[in-house]
Amino acid sequence: MRSLWPAIVLSFILPALASITIIDDEKGDPTNGNKISYEPAGAWQSGTIAGCPQPCRYPPPSLMNQGTYTGSVYNPKEDFYSPYNATVNFTGVSVSVKCVLSDSMSQPKGRTELYFYVDNAFNNSFIRDPSGSNQFLPNHTVFTVGGLVPGPHTLRIQNGAINGQVSLAILDSIWYSADEDLSRVTTGAIVAATTTRTNTSSSPTSSHATVIGATKSSSSKTAAIVGGVVAVLAVFLLGLLAFLYLRQRRKQQQKSNVPLSTTLFSPFRDLLSAARRSARPQQDMAPVPFPTPIQAEFPTTRPRPRPHTTPASGSRSRLSRISFNPNLLVARMRRAPPAPAPVGSPIPSGDPLMRQASLPPENIASIQAWQRQTLQATAGEPPLHPLDISEVDLSSHYDESSSGPPPPQPVVPRSPQPQRRFTVMNN
Repeated sequence: MRSLWPAIVLSFILPALASITIIDDEKGDPTNGNKISYEPAGAWQSGTIAGCPQPCRYPPPSLMNQGTYTGSVYNPKEDFYSPYNATVNFTGVSVSVKCVLSDSMSQPKGRTELYFYVDNAFNNSFIRDPSGSNQFLPNHTVFTVGGLVPGPHTLRIQNGAINGQVSLAILDSIWYSADEDLSRVTTGAIVAATTTRTNTSSSPTSSHATVIGATKSSSSKTAAIVGGVVAVLAVFLLGLLAFLYLRQRRKQQQKSNVPLSTTLFSPFRDLLSAARRSARPQQDMAPVPFPTPIQAEFPTTRPRPRPHTTPASGSRSRLSRISFNPNLLVARMRRAPPAPAPVGSPIPSGDPLMRQASLPPENIASIQAWQRQTLQATAGEPPLHPLDISEVDLSSHYDESSSGPPPPQPVVPRSPQPQRRFTVMNN
């Protein structure tokens, strides 16, 4: 595949760069000096037409290649044994013959009958009758052959045929190429190049240099083809690069066991994720809902009023009155605890921390019985009065000049508390 592309490119570029050599009818080949050989002697004349009866009309030299031409009139009645020949040697793969045609009906009659032989083998013929317009047609291609074996060849042009008719031959030039088939070159471009060269050059040494310019002007159509081929090659090259890139990524994906879509479109996916994150609020700035505890649907109980009791005797200790004061156990509580849920009442769902454990009915009944027994046992106890601190010196607490901490208060000895035994029954 790599060796095929250069051949394809060269097949379109070489026609535009093909080297064409022009052999002038009089001055010959500018590259090696070979000239055209005319036979028989005197049957061809340069700058005129041999065998043309007077007065003879001649084509203007300004229309010819380098302003020269060689003409001949073959009359089978006068020389019916040997037609007139023009022979030339060249080295190439293609050859073309340029002549001047005449539409005159007389002096000379414009009928042309030519036969062409390549390497002594008949190849083709050209026969044309005049139209009667009395005009000359310069730079007309009467013969072209291509596909010859590269190397030296011989071309022979025969004017007329034995037992034929009168034939007029006005030879202008012979073109040959060593690397391109001249049949692919447009005739109009060759004619335009030849006309320009005739007006601008008259020296034999400038023929070969002028051919290169003629080739460039005749390859305008080929240049358009080359441009199209270059565009196709560019598109193919881009496709090949894309194919190689995907192939390399596929190999990397097989080694890393990552899907090809993930590795190929990961940049676009990262950009999309970044755009989505920027549109969302930050977590530290997002509004956080304040959790509201679920209020249990429990019936609230009001504290029982403390029954009126009379002061007890002073035989009991102060510690016993403090420990079993009914106000501390039942009545005076800063925050009432939630009442236990009734048996069979559903506990609403919500935050697990806000749920309350339900107790069996027998546990609740035993606790209530214990509370009643405690109230009955302490019914005769006097209430706890507040301590009298009027005699306590608190000046050290408000003395700003005092540098040390206040002295500790003396500890009042307490009488030992009698032992008591309580029985809690959990039925």
